[in-house]
Amino acid sequence: MATGGDEIPMADHDADVMHHADAHDAEHDAHAHHEGSLGPVDWRMWISGVLGVVAGVVTVAAFVAATGFSFSA
Repeated sequence: MATGGDEIPMADHDADVMHHADAHDAEHDAHAHHEGSLGPVDWRMWISGVLGVVAGVVTVAAFVAATGFSFSA
């Protein structure tokens, strides 16, 4: 890379100048666990998920019963 012109080397900048990332971190603590940051629990989705798992277990049990599958083959 050629030097010269209006280009400023990376190491040649003011240390006290706040950069974008510093300004962002100054606004909030990225690692803090704020109360309610995830929002309320969506119980309909949880119940739907549990019903889906139950339906999957029932389906596998039905296949095992229908085919006479045995784990001690």
